[in-house]
Amino acid sequence: MPDSSGLTSVCWAAVGGDERALEGLDVVERDAWLGGPLPVDGLAVGATATALLAAAELAEARGARRPAVGLSGQHVALSFRSERRALIRGAPAGVGFAPLSRLVRCAHGGWARTHANYRHHAAALGRALGIDVAQPDAVTALEAAAASLVPRALEDAVFAAGGCAVALRSRWAQDPAGQAAADAPVVAWKDSIATR
Repeated sequence: MPDSSGLTSVCWAAVGGDERALEGLDVVERDAWLGGPLPVDGLAVGATATALLAAAELAEARGARRPAVGLSGQHVALSFRSERRALIRGAPAGVGFAPLSRLVRCAHGGWARTHANYRHHAAALGRALGIDVAQPDAVTALEAAAASLVPRALEDAVFAAGGCAVALRSRWAQDPAGQAAADAPVVAWKDSIATR
């Protein structure tokens, strides 16, 4: 069935794609495989379809016959969660996030999302919050430190230390970050190809 997702159109337009190319796109099994309150399935399909359409244009530009472009929403969802299916020596590999990469409860009922999958991000999180990230009780220390800060203060402190954390915002459209994002394009292009 042709793709009728507004997000696919938005993604394709953001990279400068010709709207007519969407007419040949075939998307099947378009269900809520990933689920959640946000249109993550539509975004996943839109991003994947955009990459496929761009690859088809590249093939045609290189002299090949333009290939048909189609995809399965179920297959896209599976690839977006492929780390949950990975096996190491026949056993599930486990979650793809470090223990300190999590949602943490902050002061005044707020929440923040921390990221510590990379050593330099974990070290920055530790510096910002005054915790030893190598200790067995690091998660407990993180939760205690987060509980003493409002989400934006946690975000600012971790960012200033060179790490990655974000305050969860309930009114994104009214937040300065949400307003800045709304005024920005979905994709920004910058010519930076070096000549030899």
